Amino acid sequence: LVIKGDVQGSVEAIIGALDKISTDEVAADIVHSGVGGITESDITLAAASNAAVLGFNVRANKQAREAAARDGVEIRYYN
Repeated sequence: LVIKGDVQGSVEAIIGALDKISTDEVAADIVHSGVGGITESDITLAAASNAAVLGFNVRANKQAREAAARDGVEIRYYN
């Protein structure tokens, strides 16, 4: 997963929650996390890692949306 959020505290809380619900059989592999909008470089990283992008209170810019459509990367938005 590539996780982007509006503030660092939210991103850390989301990562902590994902770690808590992990089991021996299923776990979230977080490739990158950060604060700010979803950019084209986030999409490139997700495409190279075969990952999805999760945005919490942030949106992807136009270039990122186009790159995601081109590379087949899933972007999910949450508020």
